[in-house]
Formats: sequence, C-alpha cells, structure tokens
Amino acid sequence: MNKPVTGVGVREITQGDFFPIPVFQVPVPEMAPFHKEIIALFDDLLAKGELGPHTNGYGYQTKTNLFDPNSFPQPYFREILLAAFRQACLQILSGTVTDFSPDLNHSWFNTFNTGWGVVQTNETWPTEIPWHTHLPAVLSGCYYISTSPSSEEGNLQFSNPIMPNMFQPKFAEVAPTEGHMLIFPSFLNHRPSATPSIGKQRRLAICMDGHWTSRIGDFADKPAEFAG
Repeated sequence: MNKPVTGVGVREITQGDFFPIPVFQVPVPEMAPFHKEIIALFDDLLAKGELGPHTNGYGYQTKTNLFDPNSFPQPYFREILLAAFRQACLQILSGTVTDFSPDLNHSWFNTFNTGWGVVQTNETWPTEIPWHTHLPAVLSGCYYISTSPSSEEGNLQFSNPIMPNMFQPKFAEVAPTEGHMLIFPSFLNHRPSATPSIGKQRRLAICMDGHWTSRIGDFADKPAEFAG
C-alpha cells in the first residue's frame, strides 16, 4: 500500500496492486472519537441477541440497514463514514478507472449504498469460510473500528480472479488497520481469516457497498452527484 491515488477529492488514499487488481487503503480519522461508543453499541446488540450470524465469515452482523436513520439514528454512520466512503470511491473511480479510457470523459454517479456492522469473535467454523463477492456493487469497503492484536489473524483475504500462473499469487491478504478503510472492486472474491486468539477483544468492522454508474460525453460536463 504505497501508491498514492489522485482524482476528484482530497482523501489520502494509497493503492496496493494484487493480481494486479487494486485494493485501496483510506484513513478516516474523523471517526476515531466515536470508536468507543460504537464498540459499546455493538457489544450491547450482541448481548441482547439482536445480531444475526455472519453469513460470509466468523461472528455476527447487523442487517444491511446501518445507513438507515430509522434503524441506526447515530449521525456519524452517514454524515462521516458514508460520506468518507463516497468521497473515496469517487476519487478512486475518477483517478484510477478513468485512466484506462481518458478520452471518453467519464462522469460518475452514486446511485445507492448499503452498510452493515460485523463483530468477529474467536469462534471458528469446522470448514473453511467460502469466498464471496459483493456484486452487483461496483466498490466495496470495510472500515475497521477494532482489529485483532495479531497481524496473522483477522486479515482480509483475496482470491486471484485470473487463472493461477507463475507470475501472480493465487491468494493475497491485507492486515487491516484500526481507523482505516479498505476499498476494493466488488467483483473480487474475498473472505476474513479467523481470529481464534482474539479473546474478549472484538474485531469490529463496518462493511459497505457502493453502487455507481458512469456517463460519458456531454453528461460528463455536469458535476458528480450523490444519491440520497
């Protein structure tokens, strides 16, 4: 993660290339003051049995309604975290994807977004966690509120979508950083690694999917818009 990403926006974004599919890391320091409150919130939901099993990983998760103010009234989920995710996605799309076809004059539009919280515990499965994608979203992200104390546990693993060959690895993984968001193409197969030694500490992440469309030509003269 050492290649800076430029484009529309002012987010500090670094890029790492796997397979060589890019994965991006984005610090979101504005969320740090709310970490303790969010940890307490999800611990309370977990204690009350209001979290369901994580469908694609270890532990538990909310429904995909984290950005719905009627379900989660806390404004920082939308006004800070979702806003940062939108800004970073637009910066990535305008500064990275558009580089492949600069003459087409792209304009990107965010149609809708979903978010959910994931609490990963030291529980494990008797079989391996299945790989999964987040299609039909365009970009997906995970913001980490707390992580495993071990850099060998609780990592985000990726599977190479290209046929295995001598020039590229079959798998890759990224150790998440507290207070940072990882963003990756939604078509990329991924899964979390287990955290068997995490103890009472939780690996807590906010996961997000961003749906975007691109327009070219005359539409590109209009400023980028965000859906509600």
